[in-house]
Amino acid sequence: MNLFKTNKNFVAMLLVILLSACNKTKSLEESYKTDTLNVNTEFITEKNINLNQIQQIPVNTLVSKYPPLTDSTFILGKGDGVISEFRISLRNTFTEKEIENRDILIREVTWSSNKDENLTIWYEKKQHQWVLVDHFIWHKDALF
Repeated sequence: MNLFKTNKNFVAMLLVILLSACNKTKSLEESYKTDTLNVNTEFITEKNINLNQIQQIPVNTLVSKYPPLTDSTFILGKGDGVISEFRISLRNTFTEKEIENRDILIREVTWSSNKDENLTIWYEKKQHQWVLVDHFIWHKDALF
C-alpha cells in the first residue's frame, strides 16, 4: 500500500513538472509575436509557407495587414528588374524568351518572417490582378 502511494505521488509530481515545462514553452512562443508576417501567423510556420492560404488573399490585403520591409514593382529583366542571384528562381517560372519578348510586370514584396529570416514573394500582374508566382525564404544576414 505504501508503494502505491509513493508511485502515485511520483506520477503526480512528474505531471506537474511536465505541465510547467509546457507553459514555459508557450510563453516563449508568445514572446515572439509581432505584427509582421511571421511564425505566429496563420500563413507561415517556422520553415514552411502555406502558399495555398496566401494565394487566396490579395497582396494588397497582406500588405495592409502585415506592413512589408520592401514593396517594389519592375519589368522583369529590364532596368531595376535585372535577374540577380536573389531573383534567380524567377528563371524557373519564366523562360528567357518570355523575359526578352514581353514586359512581365513583377511586384516584389519582402516581409520579416521571424527573428532570423525574411520572406520575399513575387507576384505577376495578370489581367489587372497580382498573381503569386514564386517565393523565397532567406536569412536576414544573407548578402546578394
